[in-house]
Order: sequence, then C-alpha cells, then structure tokens
Amino acid sequence: VRSRWSLKCAQETTESPASGTAVQTSILKPQASVRKPQTTLPHLHFPQRDRHLNGRRWAVWGMLCAGALGPAHARLWSISPYKFVRRVPWTGPIFWVPAMQVTRLDQLDACRQISAAWDSMAHGVPFRRTAWLLSWWNHFQASGDLCVLQVSDQQGEIVGIAPWYIDSSVRQGRVIRPLGSGDTCSDYLGILTTTEHEPQVTEALARWLVAAAEGKHGAENRWDLLDLVSVDAQDPIMLHFTGQLQEVGNHVHPCDAMSCWQIELPETWDEYLAKLSRTQRKRVRRMDRKWLESGVTCLQTATTADEVEHAMDVLVDLHQQRQQSLGNPGCFADQAFAEFLREAAQRMLQEQTLQLHWMELEGKPFAAEFQLTSGETTYAFLGGISCDMQESSPGQIIQIAIFKQSIAQRQRVFDFLRGAE
Repeated sequence: VRSRWSLKCAQETTESPASGTAVQTSILKPQASVRKPQTTLPHLHFPQRDRHLNGRRWAVWGMLCAGALGPAHARLWSISPYKFVRRVPWTGPIFWVPAMQVTRLDQLDACRQISAAWDSMAHGVPFRRTAWLLSWWNHFQASGDLCVLQVSDQQGEIVGIAPWYIDSSVRQGRVIRPLGSGDTCSDYLGILTTTEHEPQVTEALARWLVAAAEGKHGAENRWDLLDLVSVDAQDPIMLHFTGQLQEVGNHVHPCDAMSCWQIELPETWDEYLAKLSRTQRKRVRRMDRKWLESGVTCLQTATTADEVEHAMDVLVDLHQQRQQSLGNPGCFADQAFAEFLREAAQRMLQEQTLQLHWMELEGKPFAAEFQLTSGETTYAFLGGISCDMQESSPGQIIQIAIFKQSIAQRQRVFDFLRGAE
C-alpha cells in the first residue's frame, strides 16, 4: 500500500499518522510575518539602501552575526533581501549555502520551453510529466491562474519545479493547488527536483511562499491556502518541504486520503501463479485457457495515432456504459476530462509511456484499459467493460492478459493507483 498526502487548511498543527496509513495534509500561511530568531542581540536587519548587495555580501554578514553568538549558540542562517530566517541549530562551522532563484511561470508557452528539464526531474512518474500536466492545464485552465515555480541555481540551471496553479474562491480565498488535481485523479504528484538539490529547492520554495503570502512578490502572487493533494506520504521531498514551512510559522495538517495499491510482478508467469491461492490459481488457469490460449480473443494495444483514437472511442463507450449501469455519470460525462485524456494519450504515445489496451469478441469490444508505464512500473489509470458480458468477468479476462504481457515485458511493479476496488 502506498499512502498519500494532501494539504488542507486547519487552525492547529497536528502530527501526521504513523507510516503505512493514507493521510491528507494541509498548509495554512502564517497569520503574521515570519518570526525573527530569538537572540540576546538587538534585532538584526539590513538597511534599505543595502538591498542591492549580492548574495555573498549577505552571507558574510550572516556568518558574522551568527558567529558573534559563540559556538554554543551559533545558528545556520539563510539570508534574503527582506528578512532573516532561522533554519536549523548548528554548533559546527558556519558556512554559506548558495542562493536559489525562484521564478513564477504564468504562461503555458514558458512552461513548454522548459519541458526537457521538467521531464528529467519527474523521476519516472508519468503523472508529473509535461505530457500529462500541461495537457491537463490546456483543458482545465479556466479554474485558475498558472503558478509554476521554477528554481534555478547560481549558474541559471533549472534544479527544481513546483507545478502548481492558483484557484480563487469566495470561501477559501486564493488557493495554490497542483496541476492535474481534482476529479482527474492523478497520483504521486509533488515537487520536482534534481537529486543533489532537494534541500535547497524546498527551502527556496518555502521562503518564496512566505514572502508571497505577505505580499512581497506582488498582489498576483498572494495566497491563502496551499492545498496539495495526491502526495505520496513517504515522499522525502514533500516531508522536507512541509518541515520547512512549519519552521517558518505555517500550520501543516494531515488528513485521511485513499491509498494506492501495488503488487510486485515476478520474472515468469508460472511464478506469479504459484503465489496465488489454490482456488485463485485454478480459476486464472481456466480463464486463461478458455479465452487467451484458445485464441478466442487477444489483447490489442494501440501503437499509432489512429489506433489511439479508435481505442479511446472503445474506452469511452465501455466506461460510460458500465458506470451508467451503476447509476454514476462516468468520467467522460465531463467534456473537459474527455478532451484532456485524448490529448494526453497522444502525447504519451509519442513518449512511449502509453499502454492503451482493448479486447474484442467476434469483432465487438468487451474490455478496455488506459495505463501508463515508466521504467519497470505499470500504472492502471482507467478502464471499462461491456455490460453484455458481465457473467464472463471481462475485467478479469483483460487483467490476466495484461499481467501476462507486463511480466513478459519485464515489468516488476503493477500499481492500481488510488481506491479499493
């Protein structure tokens, strides 16, 4: 079980549940300015005229001020043109951490220009890639303003990205949310960084957010609530990020959320069968012989743009047919979602991360699955089955075929994503 986090507003800080449970977390901006460090010295500040000085000058003053307290009281300071922010207690040598530059991108074209750097930091999660998130924004942007925060080092290299947007409402005010959130049900969202810059990126983002909440980056960047959904509860980057926000006076609140379910796939189909109970193994073998080994049907996978369009038509029809039989409107009742998923499918096909399957019986489709792959992991996002074949368990037939194909392709993890179904 992969637990997930999400960030929601509350008035008191709470501790996150023990590892292994699904939680939702929330972050409220500080009610007042960032707290100044408590020292026996007078308040430390830089005069207005000195704000043009470069980062090295700031750092030198920070070292002098901290060193004046003596080794027993020394602190590692992070200096900005506006405030001192205490980070962590430090009793060793005082050193300078290179500053990071945070830039907000509010135009889609600007985000597309950094797609190579963006995708390189997705760390194998297809829901974090531009093909998924920017396609989502193409069809859901009416709900807010783009707020992608780009973090660059001193050489101008992009080392971090926070793919967010700002949603405004009368009840909650200006809320920062991740791209791909909402009813789309994207999973494993988060902050993107290079491996070697994770702490610096999260600290830079935390400082930028605090300043933005206080109006120091302009009215267009002010925010009231940071609502981050679909976050892996064990994501070390998000854990460090929320810790940084707490440290500068924000309230972080975990809330329950649905878990993501995974199974490990062995190297061979026989090894997989051996892991099943005797009853399950017998049933799977019987269905495999009847439907797959006999050649009655087979798994078909879209490999061209035209086949993707055909497979999407099949998926929409079967999904809506099944959900409406259960009294639900179905995902594709939302036109924006339907258009988004078609665009994302075509872009994912070009990146070779799309696995769009369907199966037919006597020329009539009876099951379809929309899945994404990355590395050795397959993510099952959405499916549909024919109501005319429910007695034959069409969902189990296509699942057996997909498992056999995934094992043959050396996939090692199958992720069913959120929910208990």
